[in-house]
Amino acid sequence: MTEQVRLPRLLRRELDGGGRLKEAGRLHPTALWAEMNLFPLSRAGMTLTEDDLPVGMHDLVEIFGQNGSLGIFRVAGIETGYGRQRQVRLNHALDLLSDVVMPGEQAAGTAVALLGQILAGQTETLGGQPYWTLGTVEDTGTHPGWEARSNAMECLAGLAEAAEECDFAFDFSVFPWRLHFLRRDDAVMSEFRLPRNVENCRVTLDDGALCTRLYLSVETSRTDGDGEKITVTQRVCDDAAAQTVWGVVSKTAAIRAADVEDVDAWVEKYFARHGQPEAQIDIDGAELNRLTGERLDAVRLGRMCRVALPDYGTVFCQRVVSVSYPDLLREPRRVRVSLSNKRASADGLFARLAGRSETTERRARDNRSRSRGRSCTRRGWSWTLTEC
Repeated sequence: MTEQVRLPRLLRRELDGGGRLKEAGRLHPTALWAEMNLFPLSRAGMTLTEDDLPVGMHDLVEIFGQNGSLGIFRVAGIETGYGRQRQVRLNHALDLLSDVVMPGEQAAGTAVALLGQILAGQTETLGGQPYWTLGTVEDTGTHPGWEARSNAMECLAGLAEAAEECDFAFDFSVFPWRLHFLRRDDAVMSEFRLPRNVENCRVTLDDGALCTRLYLSVETSRTDGDGEKITVTQRVCDDAAAQTVWGVVSKTAAIRAADVEDVDAWVEKYFARHGQPEAQIDIDGAELNRLTGERLDAVRLGRMCRVALPDYGTVFCQRVVSVSYPDLLREPRRVRVSLSNKRASADGLFARLAGRSETTERRARDNRSRSRGRSCTRRGWSWTLTEC
């Protein structure tokens, strides 16, 4: 079966008749990888020869996978080496907000108000319009604000950590681009099965955060002849369903009952996060939806994925937190997927957009090729690079 793999688009800073960024031309990398993450933000990298189009710092590039566009990225680093090859490092286009510093303090507010304030601070515009505008935002209550001179990306990180039931989503189909903040969907949208589309799988379980019985401090005040006295008692909260599986695992809450508006809702949310061991599943496999026509054979970042592993005698349903494409040119179906029930802390992670792990660097070096060939085959499948 032959498929087309679209080449990356180098974009101009001007709009076409359809209100989207114009294409300056197609790039012809000899290596191309992408790492789509919930936290930190997505990254990509490519190797260009000296004969390819010139690419400069902060240029914008659209990257594609076998199922369409992976989004628009901004050039964050260029390294020119032996043979005049250029190693280009890219960050997701939300990286534009890393240039923004908020001018003053912002009091607590709704997600709509906080995101509106963050996007209002944009300094880079195109035709007088900022690059990002506000899209659909869920009502998630009131969240902490920020201090004066905070970086806009740090403010986004704070909101992401406070409203953990939501994730950011991006729409590049129109300009200005739309930033959404959407509630997580718990419907299973993809599936990995041995040996159909799984080559390697590693499961890591950790009970460090497991809790099935929680002690919550309750303060009671009374006034007598000696003045006001405060008595502290412990409210015992049990997760009966989790205790039948994992037994009684006790912890003391780090806050007091008086610190939350709805204690029962807070306890329910706590057990939802801590009532089972943290599970991390790392899979090397393939997206086969273009072959099978089955929607479950496509991986969707941020959505639930079902993994059937006979050795564990159970079916895991976890959220996809990372999807890596090690070689989009030659093996566009090959993916490395991480699933987890642990909510990764957003604090400080947005600031590491420019960082690259040692594994990713090694992967990129392994994928580099001096060949400008355009056809690739593997296991009877073939792909053709195209500029469509």
